[in-house]
Amino acid sequence: MGANDDQQKMMKELWAIIEPLAVDGGGKAAIEHIRSIEDASERRRAFWFSRQLLSGQDWEGKNLSDVALVAKAGIEEFLNQSEAEVDEEMKTRLLDTANALSYNLAADMADCWPGDEIKREKKHFEIGLSAAEHCIKWRRQLKKGPGPFSGAHWAAGMHSFSLGHLDNARKHFSESLKYAEEGAKEENETIELVPQAGFGVILGHGYLGLAEAATGDSAGMERYLNALKAFEGMKKIEGQADDAQFGIDQLKTVEERYGVS
Repeated sequence: MGANDDQQKMMKELWAIIEPLAVDGGGKAAIEHIRSIEDASERRRAFWFSRQLLSGQDWEGKNLSDVALVAKAGIEEFLNQSEAEVDEEMKTRLLDTANALSYNLAADMADCWPGDEIKREKKHFEIGLSAAEHCIKWRRQLKKGPGPFSGAHWAAGMHSFSLGHLDNARKHFSESLKYAEEGAKEENETIELVPQAGFGVILGHGYLGLAEAATGDSAGMERYLNALKAFEGMKKIEGQADDAQFGIDQLKTVEERYGVS
């Protein structure tokens, strides 16, 4: 049995425990069970995969508040273990996993996913924004490269957009695009808004264009439409059609849900 098979088996076994707990007692019951696990590494693993399962699986009464509750408890667990760890390499790894879990939480709360109709409320966007802001702080501490910063600023921008904080959304989307372009330069890729640009650069223009349009900047809609055009061209490049379509669907989902025009 390979490592992936072992992981799938472990997740199946974990879900058999977590699902009924979440259905009957919500996130608090799931957290109580995980915290009862004595082995620190097993406890970390349970928190990491429980968020993934609660977010990705269908279950009776599924809601984002319980997903967030478990994710935040997991982040706290990783941070506490990081603080107590004496080995510097392990301390950093634990902080980095808290950072990754925080990004996943921000993404779970985001109101931009095609086909995702689960109800989101103001509190979920506030949770997502806080998680994204923590990511930005921790990624500075961890000295991350441009890709992770682009993602963290995108998440902060999306939640600011959902909350109606349009100037803040525009600021974060601008930062996200800046880091995406920085990453493209490091890979000797174009930063022009053309089909050959990387996914992150095109998507960054799309989101920034939506925020600009929402704040009354007439150039914003042109930027947004040019991003969609670039993605359409990207679909014709071998091996990139699926990514391009996902970018289109994501941007159009935000446009339609928030009535940007």
